[in-house]
Amino acid sequence: MRNVTGCPLAGVAADELIDASPIAVEIARMLTANPSFYNLPRKFKISATGCPSWCSYPEINDIGLTAVKHEGQVGYSLRVGGGLSNEPHLAVRLDAFVLPDQAVRVATAVTEIFRDQQGLRESRDRATVEILVHEGRLDGGEFLDGTAVAA
Repeated sequence: MRNVTGCPLAGVAADELIDASPIAVEIARMLTANPSFYNLPRKFKISATGCPSWCSYPEINDIGLTAVKHEGQVGYSLRVGGGLSNEPHLAVRLDAFVLPDQAVRVATAVTEIFRDQQGLRESRDRATVEILVHEGRLDGGEFLDGTAVAA
């Protein structure tokens, strides 16, 4: 598990929709202090940001939570499967609107799916969420069941 990244100006940027720092810290705490995730198939990168400037590059992370406004509520769009490996892929934006109180559960669910996929430990080059997304083995229905609201 790599660090969870966010906006360096979180909490002070005048144009941010929400301060995503508490969510980034909680995701990091939940994943790094959890024995269930000690042995992921390979590195795993997460970004959670509340600013509109994309300073954390959510599209190159395994999970990217980016603040958006939907029907008057502030929440997060969800991207999964980005990476700069041997075969770089931009993360796929799923048709989901994640409320702030759902963000940790959604990040946990995506991580569990990655951890539990059969065959990922056979080849480090193939052990990425981006492969699961782009091969069609990971879709919103698998992990958004009750944890995110369709946008």
